[in-house]
Amino acid sequence: MHRFPADLRLRKVWIQRCKNARLNFVFVNSDQTRKCGVHFVGRGGPTKGDPFPCFFIQAAGGENVYKLTTLENEPQADEKNSTPETEEMSDNRSLDLSFENEADGLLVDSSASLLDVSLRLNDYGRFTPVPAIIRHQYEQVQPEMVFVGTQTDDTRVPRSTSTQTSTEIRQLGYKWIGLASTLRMYGMIRRHLVAAITVAATVAAAAAEILLLLRQLLVLLLLLLLLLLLLLLLLQLLLILPLILLLLLLLLLLMLLLLLQLLLQQLLILVLLECSELL
Repeated sequence: MHRFPADLRLRKVWIQRCKNARLNFVFVNSDQTRKCGVHFVGRGGPTKGDPFPCFFIQAAGGENVYKLTTLENEPQADEKNSTPETEEMSDNRSLDLSFENEADGLLVDSSASLLDVSLRLNDYGRFTPVPAIIRHQYEQVQPEMVFVGTQTDDTRVPRSTSTQTSTEIRQLGYKWIGLASTLRMYGMIRRHLVAAITVAATVAAAAAEILLLLRQLLVLLLLLLLLLLLLLLLLQLLLILPLILLLLLLLLLLMLLLLLQLLLQQLLILVLLECSELL
């Protein structure tokens, strides 16, 4: 890679030819702005005899070859052989380093320097350049892993794309999908479990209320029996023993109902504790 020349006249030719090859070229005067040596005569960079870049890749194939390659050995004007500054040639054509001081029928003073003639008549903008498809640089793009190599002739370089990154992305996507499915399933199980716990708690509460009503009814019956017992004591002393037995039976039944209520309450407490541990 070679820096742009410090001589303003030489640098102008370099810049104009780069703009012809690439429309969006913007020259920045820094050490990073350089030109590849394959664009010069001999493909090795600028020399004292050939200081200008002459070879530029075309998008349609072939090269644009500039005739002007040196400041020395200024040729005489030849009106019979008018040749434009650039011409397209393939790789198998020989390099012609001659330059004529005539462009599109305009005669040029032969005493003018070759560089002045080139800048005044051609200005390196007479043809409509085609933007280069193949860039003379090396780029690496992540994460697509696209590599573009340096191209110095009219052979197109195929672009190779690695599928490693896309495969890793797909595998990561599959893992996320599996994790999302697991979380969704866990959420469904949790919702069903909460619904079952709610139903069980509702049933237990209803059973407790029913037992409470039964106990209240038994208390009322017991009071009625006591009243009846008092009445019977007043009426007949012979009926005291059967009434006492009946009273004892009712008391036993009441105790059984109380015990059953306690058992149901304990069962409800155990169910609620198990549900809280699961959640």
